[in-house]
This record gives sequence, C-alpha cells and structure tokens, in this order.
Amino acid sequence: IGYDHRCSASFSPYDLSSKNFAHLTAAVLESRGIPFYLFPEFVATPLVPFATTAAKAACGIMVTASHNPKEDTGYKVYWGNGAQIIPPHD
Repeated sequence: IGYDHRCSASFSPYDLSSKNFAHLTAAVLESRGIPFYLFPEFVATPLVPFATTAAKAACGIMVTASHNPKEDTGYKVYWGNGAQIIPPHD
C-alpha cells in the first residue's frame, strides 16, 4: 500500500489525507487477516506496481488523486503482474 503527499482539503475531524486513507486500508486488511506491506513514507505511484511484482504480491494499492484535484483522492489497484485494474474488472 502506497500513498502520495496530498493532505486533506478541509479541517474536518475525518482526515482523509492520502496517508490516513492508506492507514485505514491497512487496518481493514489487518482486521481480515490479509497480509500487506504499507510504505512508511509517501512514494511515487510507479513504485507500487513495481513493488507488487518484485514482492510477488497478489495486488498493490496506491492511494492518490493522480492528476486530479486533491479532493479526488482514491485508489489505484494493480494485479500481481503490476498492471492497473481498470473497468470492467474494477
């Protein structure tokens, strides 16, 4: 699980920064007994699919708004081969 440097757009008590979104993702996986690796600091998006294949993981998750405004933070999910999961498979 990787995340970018974007911070929450508001001062809401629900901090939805990329970092916190990534930590929430990790907490959900942990609660289900699913093994994961959470990068300790923000990373560039291409590092996640690279690390996914290098670690032979089932999938990779990147929390980022990509080229969109920071309010649009979401997931990019990658197959074990590093290819991004896109419609209709997402």
